[in-house]
Amino acid sequence: MEWETWQSLPFKQRCELPTISGIYTVVDYCGNVWYVGQAVNLNARWLGKGHHRYPQLNRSNTKWQYRIYWKSYPLSELNQKEQYYIDLFQPSINRTKVKKYSLGKPQLKIEVNKSLDNVQFVYFRGNPNCYEDISQEVGVFTCTLDEQKNNVAIEKNQVIKGGHAYIIAIRYEIDGQSKTTQLLCSKKKHDALSFLRGLPYRGGKIINTWIPLRVIRRY
Repeated sequence: MEWETWQSLPFKQRCELPTISGIYTVVDYCGNVWYVGQAVNLNARWLGKGHHRYPQLNRSNTKWQYRIYWKSYPLSELNQKEQYYIDLFQPSINRTKVKKYSLGKPQLKIEVNKSLDNVQFVYFRGNPNCYEDISQEVGVFTCTLDEQKNNVAIEKNQVIKGGHAYIIAIRYEIDGQSKTTQLLCSKKKHDALSFLRGLPYRGGKIINTWIPLRVIRRY
């Protein structure tokens, strides 16, 4: 196949792609072509997790060990060349529906990393919607992790430093109805949860808080 003569990088090293325009293809270790696309800037197209096929390819990368192959072309030729290579390589997922993956329910647990200067970090991963309005108050933020460094935070403002976490219960009122939810709390003032009462929460207002479970992990 023609793509074998192109330059390439392992999927996990896509941040090292050049800042040029061109055609790229994603190929597994067996030589199967999964995707063909074009980019005005190859590096920017694959930067971080922004590519619309990233979640799908990332989930199966351990099994298939993808490589991204590319060939430089001027902007004026991208549309024509992309269609040419799609017809030639017959990639398996180009014409399939883009898969969407749910973040899932919040994980009420702590993940700790001691390899970064022996500092302990508390991470939250999951759907952050339940922390609407009060994430700052309870000390829980969504954490964006570098996929190549397990549990190492790459944005300091998304990290909680500390050695404790609590499960707290929150009762809030919305449209005259009372609802209850459980959240992870990483604030040291856990023993004074009254500071949450009266705060806006998910379109309503918090009316009560308590700790239904004791410390779930202490360091």
